[in-house]
Amino acid sequence: MFTIAGYPTFIKVALIIIAIAFAGVLCCFITIVVLRLRTRITDRRTKWHLHLIDHLLTQEIVMNEQLHKGFAPDEIELALEPFNVLPLHKQWCRNLLVQRIIYYRRGLSGNTTRLLRKLYMSLHLYRKPEYQITSFTPKEIVQGLSELCSMDVAIDKDYLMSLARHHNRNVMEMARCASVRLLRKPFCFFKEVKQPILPWERLELLRLLSLRTDITIPSFAHWISRRYHPSVVSFCIRAAACYQQFEAIPLLVALLDSEDLQLRADAVNALGKLMAENAEEHLVNMYAQQPEAIKLEILKALGRIGSGHCLYFLEREFLQSEDFDVRKNSARSIVNHKAFAMNLVKRLTINTLGLPHQIMLHSLNPLNRN
Repeated sequence: MFTIAGYPTFIKVALIIIAIAFAGVLCCFITIVVLRLRTRITDRRTKWHLHLIDHLLTQEIVMNEQLHKGFAPDEIELALEPFNVLPLHKQWCRNLLVQRIIYYRRGLSGNTTRLLRKLYMSLHLYRKPEYQITSFTPKEIVQGLSELCSMDVAIDKDYLMSLARHHNRNVMEMARCASVRLLRKPFCFFKEVKQPILPWERLELLRLLSLRTDITIPSFAHWISRRYHPSVVSFCIRAAACYQQFEAIPLLVALLDSEDLQLRADAVNALGKLMAENAEEHLVNMYAQQPEAIKLEILKALGRIGSGHCLYFLEREFLQSEDFDVRKNSARSIVNHKAFAMNLVKRLTINTLGLPHQIMLHSLNPLNRN
């Protein structure tokens, strides 16, 4: 039997280190093999169940005979027995089915999506996200809200408003999105907003609102008020312009003297998109006292309105200003007047030289957007 008793101390230490290193390497190899084997088994299991789930959803939902005969989803009695072959009591299988249902809902429309939702409710798959939104972990709450939103499952309004005041930013933003997606009054959280609505969040809120077919678009003029957070007002200004809500024009004009430069710029931009002809005089009168960013917005707005009343002002800015951006936007706005400015454009093209001439030619090219 091998023994190290008779060896010097330094050899004993070296042998012990070698043995430990060998054992460590062996453990690493065993761990790698086990993990790869487990991953392979999991992938095969997932692939097999994914194929089965797709087959069941296609046969029982997408190709449902009653659905194609014109029956409403509420009148269709779903056959849940085929889904009993799935081990839905296991989280991995339940999550896999939910992911596929959501995937199908995003790719389909009409009564098929409603029937998919009915399947989701009939299999009681909503219980997990309803439990998640009561969790103390922000990640769990966000996951629960996201799933319930994707499946259009109602959430208590008061509880949703409490989540909209949550200290965690991700939870708060997801609760706002859920409010727009699920509630009859989608923007009731506006009065609760204490932290700014971020630019990407504004786009998401408008996207979610565009998906609603069960409500009318609210009048955003209601929230264009100094009572609300500046980011709320900014969002509503842009939304009012997007949905061409002309009742907001008087409120936008009132915001032109706002101390908040961003709100002032948004108001000018919206007036241009709403083609508020009665605001042109106000815009021209305030032009001289404004910072450059607001001046550029005013020039763009006058071009969008295009009434022809401010062509002299635009011509003066184009010819007399030393600022390149002012000249460029003035020329662009003159060109945007189209028939009203036909003679002026011709005259400026002939009589200008050097940089002004190049700017005018650039603005006349419909392929140039900047």
